[in-house]
Amino acid sequence: AAGGGCRRCEESGDAECNTAMYGPCLASTFWALQLDGPESAYAGEVVEVAATAVDFYAQRIASDSASIVRLASAVGAALAEDPTLGISGALFSPLLRGQATFSI
Repeated sequence: AAGGGCRRCEESGDAECNTAMYGPCLASTFWALQLDGPESAYAGEVVEVAATAVDFYAQRIASDSASIVRLASAVGAALAEDPTLGISGALFSPLLRGQATFSI
């Protein structure tokens, strides 16, 4: 799935920030889901968490508007559900240009 912009390139203007086989600032296939949100939150506080589909070079895959992301709580590396954390709001969200945003 080619497409998408390199965040590092967009911010710095450096078109040579990676050596992707598809060329600089052109995303390749899915590698990981990058999560961005606050470092901490307080009980009762609504926070926004963004999930971004990225390739091996951490470039957003903006051509992906078909995948669906599921939000879940986890404890440690085992990814076991955290029974002490409640999530309110939508648990599923489609990607829109490679990104989904959750308000939890």
